[in-house]
Amino acid sequence: MYKLLLFVFISILFSSSCSQKVKYVEKDKAGIKIPLVTNQVVYKTYKSFDAKTPQCVAVLPFDVEKDFKLHKKVYLDPSAVVRRSVLSHLSPLSYRDIELVLIDKLFKELTNEGKNDYSYIGEQLNCDSVLTGTVTNFDSYDLKIYSNLIIGVKLKLYRTSDTALLWEAEHKAESKGGTIPLSPIGVAVGMINAARNMIEEQYLRLSDDLSRRLMKVFPYSANINFDETLIANLDKKRIQNSLSDPDKTKEPIRTKTERFDRIQEIRAQLNDENILLKDKISLYEELIRLEEDDIILLKQFTDDLLILGDYEKAYVIASKAAELNKARHGLDSETYYLLARAAIKLNKLDIAEESLIKAIAFDNNDYLLYNALGFTYTKKAETERAIASYQKAIQLNSDNGFANYNLAVEYYNLEDNSNSILHFIKAANNYLKNGRYDKVLMIIDDLKGFQEDEIDIELNDKIKVFEEKIVAINDHE
Repeated sequence: MYKLLLFVFISILFSSSCSQKVKYVEKDKAGIKIPLVTNQVVYKTYKSFDAKTPQCVAVLPFDVEKDFKLHKKVYLDPSAVVRRSVLSHLSPLSYRDIELVLIDKLFKELTNEGKNDYSYIGEQLNCDSVLTGTVTNFDSYDLKIYSNLIIGVKLKLYRTSDTALLWEAEHKAESKGGTIPLSPIGVAVGMINAARNMIEEQYLRLSDDLSRRLMKVFPYSANINFDETLIANLDKKRIQNSLSDPDKTKEPIRTKTERFDRIQEIRAQLNDENILLKDKISLYEELIRLEEDDIILLKQFTDDLLILGDYEKAYVIASKAAELNKARHGLDSETYYLLARAAIKLNKLDIAEESLIKAIAFDNNDYLLYNALGFTYTKKAETERAIASYQKAIQLNSDNGFANYNLAVEYYNLEDNSNSILHFIKAANNYLKNGRYDKVLMIIDDLKGFQEDEIDIELNDKIKVFEEKIVAINDHE
């Protein structure tokens, strides 16, 4: 009897160790440099981040601390696995990212010294920050009946212009796949669970957990896509090319016929889907010199500049379009919306607010305008106006994941957990419907945060439903 009770106690002890809650600890407050246990995420955001918030993050190839001894049936590259997992969880944070294939192509051409020259890398990739990583653990321990995996990584974010350290974090994630058998049947089940924990799927799942936790403390981005129901199909290779200098190009003297023919030629080139962004920008600049009062052209140019991340130039071009619109007494909400988007990126929030109010005056049925206005008020810490804007956006589009998510955050900051949870769940359903499964995973993690102090069975059931739907989607795909 005593032996049985002792065995049950050991079982509970091991089971509880598998489900320890993850603690998020700021590095300086913790007074430690290395997390000594696997359930801690240690991080720090430096003042240099707030001084100039990055718009783009290039995830560079990760280093490894040592050669890891993997399970005989596992043929994974620890650096590649963790790097790709981190990128997948970074993407929902709305930073502009660079395709890994483009980064890897550049790295093949660099010397070892060049790989640490973040200024040069930033110039080549047209990206204002780089994320570096070192995989510290990618280990498995197989005790036949009891096994576990540990994956660890250290991440650092640098600004490329001055190589200032903006943020760092480290974490070790652990997975324990065996069970303590209480009967001969339990021994067999424990062996099966332990064996399954050694295959590549378990490494990938654990890497996913590791990355999700780290990205939970990654600094917030100002790069916002106000229509998150759409997934942009952008040709990322275009971002490789820098802007041309319009002052270096002088317009040749043309006859009216030559000018007309050149305008038609440029417009045909701009409509070519395979054109590189560098060439497209230079064509815009030439065409604007030929047709400087074309508002549609100015709006198209602004939109591409926003995609590229040249917010200063986008603001200048959008301002010119807005002036023309005003002079012509045009009822054009899109011009003011583009100006507001550029202004938000540059933290010109009063101008963004004014532009959005003008846009809404011309079109009060566009939910995107209220999304942007709500976000502007969020950045200005005007909570009541932000909530009202998000509510209006949801009224216009009930599938509005962006507004529901941000409304949930506003209520959370007001300590109104009931409404916060309600809108997190609505946002998750919106994103499921619109195929944004990365956002659903982020919300699942947000909802689990409400469970830290006390388990809410009803909420726990809803979280499980979302998890099961994501699993079913992945299995189907």
